[in-house]
Amino acid sequence: MEQKGSDTGDLNHRMLSVVGKPTGNENQTFDTGQACGDPVAAFDRDKGNFLVVFLADDLDGGTNVNVRGQFATGTGELSGQSFGIATTADAEAEQWVAYDTTAKKYFVAYAQATSSGQLTLMGTIVQPK
Repeated sequence: MEQKGSDTGDLNHRMLSVVGKPTGNENQTFDTGQACGDPVAAFDRDKGNFLVVFLADDLDGGTNVNVRGQFATGTGELSGQSFGIATTADAEAEQWVAYDTTAKKYFVAYAQATSSGQLTLMGTIVQPK
C-alpha cells in the first residue's frame, strides 16, 4: 500500500512476492479527491482475499475523517466498491485490522474522537467477501 503525498486523496497498491519484492503493476485502491491514508491490510487465507482499511476525509463534504474498507483479491484486483466501516459524525482514525482464522471474520479496531475531545477505542466485525 502506498499513500501519494500527504493528503492528495488517493491510495495505491502493489503486490509483493513472498520475499518482499514488488511484482506486477501499481494500481489505484481509492480516490476521492479528499484526504485519505494510513492503509493497513489483513489477509483471509481461507478465501485468498485481502481487506484494506484506511482513513478517508469521507464523502461528507470534508467535515471529519472516517474509516473505510476495500476488498482485494489475492492477485491485487479490487473486489467491489469501498465501503464505510466507521462513519459517524465523530472522527474515526488510527485503524487496525486482523483476520481471525477460527471465526473466519475480520476485526477492525479504531479510535473515535468525540466532540468533547475524548478518544474511545472501538471495534467492529467485517464479514469476508
